[in-house]
Formats: sequence, C-alpha cells, structure tokens
Amino acid sequence: MRNVFFSTIILFIIGSLYCAMSATLDQLLLARVVQGISGAMMVLVGRLTVMKLVPHAEYMAEMTFVTLLGQVGPLLGPALGGVLVEYASWHWIILINIPVGIVGAIVTLMLLPNFTLQTRRFDLSGFFLLAAGHADAERTAR
Repeated sequence: MRNVFFSTIILFIIGSLYCAMSATLDQLLLARVVQGISGAMMVLVGRLTVMKLVPHAEYMAEMTFVTLLGQVGPLLGPALGGVLVEYASWHWIILINIPVGIVGAIVTLMLLPNFTLQTRRFDLSGFFLLAAGHADAERTAR
C-alpha cells in the first residue's frame, strides 16, 4: 500500500508540473485530469490505509482527523491562491503542490509501513450485475 500511495503522490506531482508547463488549454485539461485521477487515488488509498492501520475502536477519530486535514486546502487555498496570483503568477497556484508533494512522498516512505492486502479473484458476474443495475437506474431516472 505504501508503494501505491507513494506512486499516486508522484503522479500528482508530475500532473502539477505538467499543469504549470502547459502552453495550451488542451494540455492544461489533460494535466488536470492526471491531477484529478491521482488525487482521487490518494484519498481512496489513504482511507484504506487508515482502516488497516488503526484499531477499530479508534477508526472514527482517526478518520475525522484525516478528513479535517483534507479540508485545510479548500479553506486556505483561495486566499493563498489570490496572494500567489497577485504577487507572482497563476503558475504558482499549481507549483505550490510540488514541494508539498515531495514532503508527502518522503514522509510516506519514512513512516508508512509497506503491507500488502490479500487479493481476491475478480467478481466478473458481480461486475456485470452492477453495470446492468446502474444502466437500468440511469434509464429509469430519465
């Protein structure tokens, strides 16, 4: 899990660098897609890691702590972004992710234990039943 989490951080850093270097809107959109996918993976793997590392009795308290940390960005981001755009350039809104990501990657390698989860066979019939149920729900919603 540590390696997957570390990889998502590195992918997010690469996406951030590509955002700052993009010269066209298409390049910026592609880089933002990379950021979005890697950011979503970080959230999912992070929650799974907390679930596996923290004792059951402390799970809710730890998830509250993790969730609160995740709210710091949306709270401070607009103000910090305004300062960066005013005194530097819009690129710095994206480039600020790079040193933060590097620190996160180093901390991940140093503190997060590398454990593996037991893999299971892919549930093909469940996959198709879920897809069919979703398609039916979409059809009836219209």
